[in-house]
Amino acid sequence: MPYVTLHRPARQPRERLLLIGGFQPDFYAALQRTDLLVEEVLDGKEALACAAQREYGVVVCSLRMAGAWGLDVLDAIVKADPSAPVIMSTAEQSPQVVVDAMQRGAFDYIIEPYTDLPDVLRVIDRAVLRRLTLREGRRIRDTLAGSDARFFDELVGRSAPLRELCELIRQAAPSDSPILIEGPSGAGKELVARAIHGASSRRAQAFISVNCGAMSETLLESELFGHEKGAFTGADSTRVGLFEAAHGGTLFLDEIGLLSPACQRKLLRVLEGGVIRRVGATREFQVDVRVVAAGNEALEGLVKSGRFREDLFYRLNVVSLNVPSLAARKDDIPLLSYHFAARFAKAAKKPFEAFSPQALAALSAYNFPGNIRELRNLVERAVVFSRGPVITLSDLPESVRRLAPLDPMGPATDRPAERSESTAARDVHFLTSGNLGLDERLEGIETALIKEALRQSKGNRSHAAKLLKIKRTTLLQKLTRLKLADNTSRVRKASKPRPRRKSSKK
Repeated sequence: MPYVTLHRPARQPRERLLLIGGFQPDFYAALQRTDLLVEEVLDGKEALACAAQREYGVVVCSLRMAGAWGLDVLDAIVKADPSAPVIMSTAEQSPQVVVDAMQRGAFDYIIEPYTDLPDVLRVIDRAVLRRLTLREGRRIRDTLAGSDARFFDELVGRSAPLRELCELIRQAAPSDSPILIEGPSGAGKELVARAIHGASSRRAQAFISVNCGAMSETLLESELFGHEKGAFTGADSTRVGLFEAAHGGTLFLDEIGLLSPACQRKLLRVLEGGVIRRVGATREFQVDVRVVAAGNEALEGLVKSGRFREDLFYRLNVVSLNVPSLAARKDDIPLLSYHFAARFAKAAKKPFEAFSPQALAALSAYNFPGNIRELRNLVERAVVFSRGPVITLSDLPESVRRLAPLDPMGPATDRPAERSESTAARDVHFLTSGNLGLDERLEGIETALIKEALRQSKGNRSHAAKLLKIKRTTLLQKLTRLKLADNTSRVRKASKPRPRRKSSKK
């Protein structure tokens, strides 16, 4: 086995770090103080041969090593485990090498010799956190796929309040008794009604939903019970109402507390005798419809205030279900967030793998006054603004972002390490770990390397071109394209002030 263990922490290691190729001695010494299981393989051929034999944690791969070219090793690792973050390490500062590495799937790029080891360790830490984020995302997605986290297709979660509600649905669904669903706005009352219909013997028939508060009294009465031709102005033909359309199935009446007294009276007649009369008709029709009603405001309070018929309330309240608010089932927020994100990402044809730790923590800390409807809208917004497979804190609105826990190290996908203008590796790290697109990242990396070369050469463009291993004319073209010409010119003039001319006056 070519792998050699260099460091095993006293406690359970946070992640496995694999080094490929040789590195400077103080780098090994720094890794001895981490909580990572550090392994190494020196020979490139052995690294290629073992690339597909085990899952990688985080990899730091030297560009030049015995037996293989570092980018070939990168290709083999990415092919075997696409989610493994690979950090390429080299003394070369050619932008083309960086471009090749990033296009082939490298997570980051660090430059030898490591003059700032804490910065290199931060790059590794970000890769570790990225790996842990993706692994946690995979675990949650696997949980969602299981039967114990999804009830009746759309009721997602594992919290005790949701499990209790779903058990009541299973018990009540087989009967034909009316059901009254109460709970706060946005908590998912229609989802519960659909679950009841789906678990009943009526599942093959129609499920029709109507919002009683969205229509006027006259229009709602016609919508529910239908009307005859000439029943009122504009009734130029006979129309079948929703009760007739839902014959054999389920009719869901949302915002039932907003029904007019006339509609309440007709609804009570349907529930008592199973008959309806169209507006303007003289005869009655027999219908077989299960009524599921819902309201944001407790009907019992409306009865006491005289705004709702007491006899209708008792007829509807044969079976009563209360949908908990999202605040009462906060344990379900991660699963619901992944459920919605996967749906919206698929519809938008965007990649989605995970939420960053801070993003998920902020969502879990938010109170969600709008309940599941608000969470769904927030996640849809995050998917729209996300630029990669990981939804980060920056993709969420400010009202949620400010609830994120303070973490000085920062999760892998949320917060870049502090940058230093004197370290090109840190600039590269910042550009490759954020939410920038590939073209933006590559342009930023190229800019960072050119700035570093100019800094080392104190603004001498010929010397900088040699450091970058490109022609001076190529460097000048890049300076113009990247809009760096004026800035670097000022730097050169500042670093090498012109001597004053001697006065010709005696």
